[in-house]
Amino acid sequence: MIRFVKKHFFSIAIAAVIFYLSTATGKALPQMPPMPYLDKVVHIIMYMVLAGTLVWEQRKPSNKSDGILRLRSVTKPAMTAVTIALPILYGGLLELLQEYFFPPRTGDWWDFLADIAGVLWGVLICLNCDLFDFSDYSEKNKKIKS
Repeated sequence: MIRFVKKHFFSIAIAAVIFYLSTATGKALPQMPPMPYLDKVVHIIMYMVLAGTLVWEQRKPSNKSDGILRLRSVTKPAMTAVTIALPILYGGLLELLQEYFFPPRTGDWWDFLADIAGVLWGVLICLNCDLFDFSDYSEKNKKIKS
């Protein structure tokens, strides 16, 4: 469990911030300027950062399989599917919690769609970005150690 928290510290912290921002009342949050659809842009950015962080954490080199799925034989497509599914489920759960447990907050289908868009963009950007590719790093470390 401690290994899991260490590996996923940033995504857990981001998820906690998203939870706070999604459940806090209007008085606790800074006032946003009156711009149309700004809240949707904020949802997209929050979930893009969360999904990108999950991708980054899954691609960090590790000598043990302590990622989300903790299996040594997990394929990249399966890991990508889990990395996409978790933040989407989290966004849906938060919309339901807003609707039923945190008045005056309300759940919104458009917010949920913005969450999904953010997750998909975050994963696509990070999977295609060399900055998050640690395969060269781990190969160089193996050569240095031997």
